[in-house]
Amino acid sequence: MAAENDTKPEAKADSGLKEEEAAEPPPLKKAKSATAETEEEPAPAPAPPDAPAAPAQPPKMVAMQPENIDVEDAAGGTRLTCKSGRVHSVAIGTDPLADGAAFKIDIETIGENGWVFAGVTAEEAPGPDAMSFGWATGFEVYVDGAIKANRDGWVQWKEGDKAVLRLRGGELGMYHLRLKKTFVLPMPAAGEGGFRSHLSFFSPGDRVLVTVPTAEEIALVG
Repeated sequence: MAAENDTKPEAKADSGLKEEEAAEPPPLKKAKSATAETEEEPAPAPAPPDAPAAPAQPPKMVAMQPENIDVEDAAGGTRLTCKSGRVHSVAIGTDPLADGAAFKIDIETIGENGWVFAGVTAEEAPGPDAMSFGWATGFEVYVDGAIKANRDGWVQWKEGDKAVLRLRGGELGMYHLRLKKTFVLPMPAAGEGGFRSHLSFFSPGDRVLVTVPTAEEIALVG
């Protein structure tokens, strides 16, 4: 009897372990599966901010002085042509730029006054204003509306120039394809309206094409 009593509890204990082991795998597998999913997420999670994914839709621009600028859909983007001279004529993006957003510009022609500006702005103003950041002809680099001549060696736009601009992490970066160089401007925090793409012209015949850059082109900005 004593032997049986000693044996039976051991058998029950063994049986109990087996039952517990049989019952445990489902939740353990779920836990491992959940852990695996949790461990897989960190890899792609940091990628989106750094990933050079281009916007799905071509950038849209609107002329602040419609009588001075022709705006037309063309070549997968927006072509803007200035019709007036001796006055700054401005076009801005219809939507604020999200962090990481990029756009490409192609300076197709520059009129007789030889001045074009490309960058971003927080205000709908006629020309580079107190919240404009970007690059113009004549050594002009605008930082918060103030001209920083020849900053980082900047000189001017030329006909045929192409550049990719990207707003990210408190900076406006521009990769200039002809110069094979990246220019960077510090940016303040965006206000309620955010920052929008911004072009300004000064001559009849100034013409710029704004398009979506490829992922490879965005990567050049850094």
